[in-house]
Amino acid sequence: MVLQGGWAVAVVVRPGRGVLRAGIAIQGIIATTWLVSRAVGLPFPPDPWVAEPVGLSDAVATGFALVSGALAAMLLRGGIATRRRSATGPTGSHPRRSSDTRPSTPTWESSGC
Repeated sequence: MVLQGGWAVAVVVRPGRGVLRAGIAIQGIIATTWLVSRAVGLPFPPDPWVAEPVGLSDAVATGFALVSGALAAMLLRGGIATRRRSATGPTGSHPRRSSDTRPSTPTWESSGC
C-alpha cells in the first residue's frame, strides 16, 4: 500500500515512461500475489500454502490495482491523449493578433476607476 501511494505521488510529481513502467510492474506483482494467496496460499507462516478467503474490500482494492496498471500501460502506449496544448493554441497561431494593442490584462487606467 505504501509502495502504491509512492508510485501515485511519483506519477503526479515526476511523470515519465520509467515511472509508468514501474507502476505496471508494481500493480501486476500486487495483483498476482493476491491471486496466488487466494488460490493456493503463500509459502509463509502462520499457515503456509493455505488459501485465504476472498473478501470484498481486498477484491475491490486488487481491482483498482489492475485498473491503475492498465491505465499506466495505456498511457505508455499512447492510448490516452497526454499532449497539452501549447501556449499558441492548437492551430499554432497566437490567440491575440499582433496588431491588437490592448493590454492583455485589465489595468486601473483602463477600468475607469
